[in-house]
Order: sequence, then C-alpha cells, then structure tokens
Amino acid sequence: MVVITMLGTTWMALASVVVAFVAKFYRLAWRLALSICGGYAVALIAKHVVGRERPFQLFTDVHQRVAETGMGFPSGHATVSTIIALTLLPYLPRKWWWILPVIVLLVCLSRLYLGVHLPLDIIGGVAVGTGTVAFIRILPQNLRVLLRID
Repeated sequence: MVVITMLGTTWMALASVVVAFVAKFYRLAWRLALSICGGYAVALIAKHVVGRERPFQLFTDVHQRVAETGMGFPSGHATVSTIIALTLLPYLPRKWWWILPVIVLLVCLSRLYLGVHLPLDIIGGVAVGTGTVAFIRILPQNLRVLLRID
C-alpha cells in the first residue's frame, strides 16, 4: 500500500508534468501544473481552516502504518491523484478510461489502510481535486486562451 500511495505524491505530480512536457504535450503539461498547484493551494488552505487532526491523534486504537504529520482534512494524496486522473482523461482512448478511477480508488484506499486519513478526509480530497479540474475547464474561453490551457 505504501507503493500505491506514492501515486498521489508531489513526486508523481511532478513526474506527470515532466512526462507530458517531454512527450511534447505542452498544453497538457501546463494544465497539469496549473491544476496541481491550484489544488494543492486549496487543500493546504482547507487543512489550516478546518484544522482536523489525523486519526491517530483523534482515536486511541488506530493502527498507523506510516508516520505522517500535519492536518488530515482534506487528503492531499486524494486531491493530487484525482487532479491527474481527471486532467488526463480526455487524452486517453476510451478503452483505457477505466484505469484512472481505479488508480484514484486505490490511492484513496491506501491512505485509509495506512491509517493516516479518515473516510471524510478522502472524500474531501477527491472533492477538492474534482472542483479544481472543473474550475479550470469552465473558465471563460478568452481566459483559457490567454492562459494557454485550451
């Protein structure tokens, strides 16, 4: 599960941007970078505003399998994996679309299994990721052209 949870880290986010750039999908790389930075910013603000601790700080019988610090809500891993999956979705052939939700689900389940998040933390992370990608996609056309994400 530790390996699966790595699919939602900042390293995976950076790798997705670099791979898109190296593959000469410059607008995709820029859209990924913009979405990931925006999603991280929203998640970090939400973490400080909500201020809910991680499960091992809230309950006594939680088996924490890895050491994590900071606030728990929303899950940054769920946010990043959702942003990457939803941003890549239009670029994949339809027959491969099923892979992306499976990856997001596995990342979310790994965070629960490792004992570092509660289910609501995961739901909040997926919501922040979905909201970030939706916001980028519904920007007015002239702003999308100006930002070169269209």
